Amino acid sequence: MTSQGQVRRNVAPHAAPERDGDPTHGDSSGPRPVDPPRPEKGPSMAAAARQTIEGDTAAGIMVVGDSATTQRTIAPRLRQAGHPVAEARTGADCLRLLEQKRFTLVILAVDLPDMAGAEVLKRIKADPVHGGTAVIHLTSEATTGGERAQGMTRGVDAYLTEPVDPDELVATVDAALRRAGALAVVEGRHSSELAIAEERVDRLGGLTQAMAAVNAATDFDGVVAAAALGLTAIFPGRASALALRPDGWCRLAVVDGPDETITTRIVPSDLLERLGDHAEQVAEDIATAVLDGTTWSAEVISTPTDDDTRVLLCQWQAEGPPVCLAITAVEDHGAEEQELLWQLGRTFALAVGGLRSFAAEHSLALTLQRSLLPTLLPRRTDFDMAVRYVPAASNAEVGGDFYEVTEWGSDLLVAIGDVTGHSIKAATIMGEVRHALRAFAVEGHRPDVILDLLNRMMLKYHPEFCVTMCLLLIDTVTGEAAVANAGHIPPLLVDAEGARFAPVNGPLLGIALDRPGSTSVRIPVGTTVILLTDGLVEDRVTDLDEAMTALAEVATTAAADSDDLEDLCEQLITEFGTGKDDDIALLALRRLAERPRDADDESANGPA
Repeated sequence: MTSQGQVRRNVAPHAAPERDGDPTHGDSSGPRPVDPPRPEKGPSMAAAARQTIEGDTAAGIMVVGDSATTQRTIAPRLRQAGHPVAEARTGADCLRLLEQKRFTLVILAVDLPDMAGAEVLKRIKADPVHGGTAVIHLTSEATTGGERAQGMTRGVDAYLTEPVDPDELVATVDAALRRAGALAVVEGRHSSELAIAEERVDRLGGLTQAMAAVNAATDFDGVVAAAALGLTAIFPGRASALALRPDGWCRLAVVDGPDETITTRIVPSDLLERLGDHAEQVAEDIATAVLDGTTWSAEVISTPTDDDTRVLLCQWQAEGPPVCLAITAVEDHGAEEQELLWQLGRTFALAVGGLRSFAAEHSLALTLQRSLLPTLLPRRTDFDMAVRYVPAASNAEVGGDFYEVTEWGSDLLVAIGDVTGHSIKAATIMGEVRHALRAFAVEGHRPDVILDLLNRMMLKYHPEFCVTMCLLLIDTVTGEAAVANAGHIPPLLVDAEGARFAPVNGPLLGIALDRPGSTSVRIPVGTTVILLTDGLVEDRVTDLDEAMTALAEVATTAAADSDDLEDLCEQLITEFGTGKDDDIALLALRRLAERPRDADDESANGPA
């Protein structure tokens, strides 16, 4: 990742949006009254408080009372001093005005025509919206210190006595406004700090959820989608995530914002390299760039934009391909936002790196396991055969599932089995068991004897492992089969009458227990024999007997619908084998026709 291309350190400032109801310009819902110039009398805090209130209402002070003093002295003098004033004659008028507008200060006469001023004061202070309104009590006679103390306890900020001196009036009002303004500033600062803290908590919560979703993804498409969605929980605007898949193609996920639909697509494999040409290395594992809309649209043709885009590329290892996160660039993207982006980028890179390692290990394990299984099945005119091997969807290690089909004269030796565990050791034992099975068959032993010999081998050389196996020796001339079982799912026989599991059982290989002899099973023409490992029917939630019954029903229908065993196997895998945690081996045979015994059959040394 080099510094070539259009790398921009700073995003161009954007024009500030026009705001409704600007607190310094009055309510946008109606015309702003023209205020006369105010004499330079009170401190600037009073003017600031008045200006704050003008943002909430066209009248900052309410004068309540019906005396000549309120009508002829107080209200006109305050207007002359530059204060917006509203007047109310009664307590009820005062409360109605408060329902319509907010006021910083109420000059409230103690004696009102309809109710006591103390009652109006009580209602104002009890109101959750207007409880912080400053109140000056206007009395017709001097009050004692005790009366003033009681009034201030109830929420009175100051007292004025009629007749009111004009200068004392203005000074008292400005003092009350200074106090209200100071409280408003403190509350505003607290609200701002609280909003910033809440935003920070939301972003950290979004990062935590995004990292959890990225780490929980089990495939490349899922991890790329999780990274893009995670970005929208932290940053505004469009978010994109990009990673190189093991097949050499890049997967791109794009979300236009929170609650928007995610779009994923395959893009050219050199896109990461081209984005890296624009980036500047800022840390050992991270390179960044800010691309203008033209540059981004030229590189990522499928997702054009007019906005600047902030790009982060992160490598999970020095020689590996990077991953990419991209967000809409904003002017106030600071150190905190950078740290959040870097954290998610590194989590994304580690998750993709883990999936790439898993994919490489899984491919190697699958190649090794397939090398230990038969490459071809015998081609015969009297028996049709099909096989499927499906590795575990979530396990990179080598499993121990195996199958075997060997011709010996007129006989077919058919076996399926499973070594416990997933490891190189399990695969090695699987290979030993297959080769020993064929060697014992060449010696002419019947299925039950072969299982007994294999059990002795396991007890002697691999006592820590167990093996399940079902073994059939089929006379292709008569259709008679000798079946022996060592703890494995028995063969499923499917014919015109339905499907049923052959009644054969026995202990696992690797356990020192007596074993039953072989069981004779007839396979008429048209009968299908299905052998399988437990991975096809076992899971963590379904009862095994129920799963086997369901398998028999599906096999009956599939066998009746098609004469092709490949179709039968494909349907069983689709119905029962998708997304399983264990390997699956599935082998199907169907007797097509009778055949006479020939000289080659007579001369072959088949098992006795």
